[in-house]
Amino acid sequence: MHILKSRQQGFTALMIIMVLLIGLTTVALTTTRSGILEQLMTGNDSRAKEIQEASEAALEYSLAWAAKNPLPWKNTTDSFIDCTNNTDCPTLPTSFTGNDNSPIAIQLRFDRNPATANFIKVTATTTQIDNHSRAVYSICITQNGTRIPGTWRDF
Repeated sequence: MHILKSRQQGFTALMIIMVLLIGLTTVALTTTRSGILEQLMTGNDSRAKEIQEASEAALEYSLAWAAKNPLPWKNTTDSFIDCTNNTDCPTLPTSFTGNDNSPIAIQLRFDRNPATANFIKVTATTTQIDNHSRAVYSICITQNGTRIPGTWRDF
């Protein structure tokens, strides 16, 4: 009878250890999953800020360029200038890599106001190719590159 009682105590200890092991494994897996999710969110946030800053920098550079150079309208009826393949536009890097070595592309575009050709909307579009992130910033200027009050930089 004494042998049977010691086997039962060993089985009870084994069951308690198994329950504790399953609980600790569940906590470890949940913590690991949360950590990986945090890393992914931080990386996405970092990439989003990077392309926003690149877009803002491209917009600021194009505004400074427009203040010193005439815009390359082919004729007076043109409604926009797409600077993707236009050599008369501001010189920006066509592609560069971000902090995570993902390629980033910048595109500039100048649009005339259909009501009056004196006002131009400058748009900088930055795209991170690998993860399809995109930032678009626009500002309105006059023909000589002066900012029009009420745009995003004036607030």
